Amino acid sequence: MLTATSGHGHVVKRPTKPAVGTMLANLRRGNEHLILERWEEGREGDSYIQVWLRENNTYQLEYRDGVPAEHYRTLTVSQEKVLHALLGWMLGKPGWREGFTWNNIGHMLDRGGRATALVSPERLWSAPEVLVRQSPVPAAAGVYGWHFLEPPHQDLDAGRLLYVGIAPRYMANRTSTQNLRKRVRYHFRGNAAGSTLRFTLGCLLGLELRRVGSGKRMTFGRTGEAALSQWMAENARVCWIEEGQPWELESQLISRLDLPLNLDQNRHNAFHGRLKELRAQARQRARELPVGS
Repeated sequence: MLTATSGHGHVVKRPTKPAVGTMLANLRRGNEHLILERWEEGREGDSYIQVWLRENNTYQLEYRDGVPAEHYRTLTVSQEKVLHALLGWMLGKPGWREGFTWNNIGHMLDRGGRATALVSPERLWSAPEVLVRQSPVPAAAGVYGWHFLEPPHQDLDAGRLLYVGIAPRYMANRTSTQNLRKRVRYHFRGNAAGSTLRFTLGCLLGLELRRVGSGKRMTFGRTGEAALSQWMAENARVCWIEEGQPWELESQLISRLDLPLNLDQNRHNAFHGRLKELRAQARQRARELPVGS
């Protein structure tokens, strides 16, 4: 039997083509999704196709053919192509995969779905949602992931996971007071001296790095940091999972996923050399400039 389920939990049994078309057309931006599932007696594993409409008007289309290792994903801005794929899959037509570039993300789907919760989260959170007094981010240890509606660099993709971080860091000799809530909120409103992510984003966006205070710290200055915070409020979205020893999961994620904004443990990434060079150039220019305010 075939079912169609909307992001609101509305289930349609044996959906018609017009019903699927209407459900797709009714998706609203911001992580709403539609899932078509096929239930067959005696069939092992899961068989489904699902689509999300991201906040940048990009459709994220995924399908699984039985087992987690056979899980594929693609991105498109064409609602027509998405509908054609959904109906083709539903009716078992050959060639429904054509017209897309599919990536096998089965290796991302680790035990317990921890990587999936960061790669394809049920929800992404914006700066205004995170920075409220009653923040939804837990004051617990864990891993957070950053997606961007518009990428900070022309060679990076929009609407996908580009960076992961953890709280707390591993410390052998003392206990860290950091947690997910503190780190995520700081990334949104802190400065480059205390946030590797902000430092990287500012360099990619072409902001001027300056020495401040005694000259040992480097930030983008009051104006630059304010501009970066505004850019992040408009484009950065975050998700997280709780994890008792997040440094162990972080290493696994960086080794398995394409995370171009991560530098540590990530020399294998194609963007690593470019990012490292841009950051080094920004530091060198800052050393040549007088200390700013």
